[in-house]
Amino acid sequence: MRFARTMAVFAVSLAAVTAVQAQDPIKYGLGVALTGPIGFMGTQYTKGLQAGIDYVNSQGGIGGRKFEVIVRDTKGIPADAIAVAKRLIELDKASVIDITLPGSATLASQSVSKEAKIPMLGYTTVPAAVDQGNPYYFRPYSNVNIISATLAKVIAELPNEKRVALLASNDDYGRSAIQVMIDALKSYPDVKVVFSDYYERTQTDFSAIFLRMKAAKADTLYLDIRYPQSVTALKQMAEVGLKGTLVNSLLFYNNELAQRAGALLEGAYITALWAPIKDDPESKKFIEAFRKTNNGEIPDDSAAAGWCSAMVIADAFKRAGANADGEKLREALAATDILSPIGRIKFNQKGDAEAPVLLLQFKNGAYHPL
Repeated sequence: MRFARTMAVFAVSLAAVTAVQAQDPIKYGLGVALTGPIGFMGTQYTKGLQAGIDYVNSQGGIGGRKFEVIVRDTKGIPADAIAVAKRLIELDKASVIDITLPGSATLASQSVSKEAKIPMLGYTTVPAAVDQGNPYYFRPYSNVNIISATLAKVIAELPNEKRVALLASNDDYGRSAIQVMIDALKSYPDVKVVFSDYYERTQTDFSAIFLRMKAAKADTLYLDIRYPQSVTALKQMAEVGLKGTLVNSLLFYNNELAQRAGALLEGAYITALWAPIKDDPESKKFIEAFRKTNNGEIPDDSAAAGWCSAMVIADAFKRAGANADGEKLREALAATDILSPIGRIKFNQKGDAEAPVLLLQFKNGAYHPL
């Protein structure tokens, strides 16, 4: 009888613990650059992710549990990103981590995800992100190979545009971006790269680089410069008399940039993951939810990436079960096949969605889809 009473108490206690666990939120751990050179993009990504989580909760959550994001600033520094990844897993007990922006932070943190067997996302277009041998990493966005192939085709089809100058940041992301762009342009024998160089993330004076670019007599300018540095760069380009058709991989699609330096963007060709001019059902749903969470603000493509991350994880949990462990969640993510604002998200064997990009041109003060 004493044993029976003990087992009865244990059963009641276990049921109580299980009931409490069922009510605990599912924790999404986000390590992102909220300060530093790419803080603007990190902030937008975070807003989009939060809008997605709010939307999931408004629809009843996941299996009766709320969805919650824990946000920690990595400052865009790889060493800090590693520490944040460990903290999110070990102390915050996140079921999934997202180490986002820049690509070097995502790359550095993958060993933490792999060792802990915790699924990981990371907003980066760097090709190497899916080549780290980490079966727990998934990228639900496009990549720089698709982006560069799109821009190379644009350059090749422009009339008399055959001399290209390339400029990107002096880091893993920038070096990768230029090399992939050079490789993409090799498909077009008439196009010649006449200049390539790198700038520092903290750089504010681009005049010397632009003068060398001007001397190279380039007629197409690939400038991979982040906001707000891009405002300064465009103004200095005009000051030194550097002219040519602008092309940019992602960073020149920015409403604030358009407001501050719109005239200097005229005619530019830009790829973006997404733009609010899209009117498909998934984009409309995203825009409505984002504006509700962010006081009527219009989202950009970094925000769309954050939203898609939330939707991918929510979908995987719904299929794997709200209490799924890391391995079950990984299996569910590998089987993802959903529609999103940026297009269909379905991962290949490397965990890469290879999502499409949107080609835009800036004309008459606005971005237009091509």
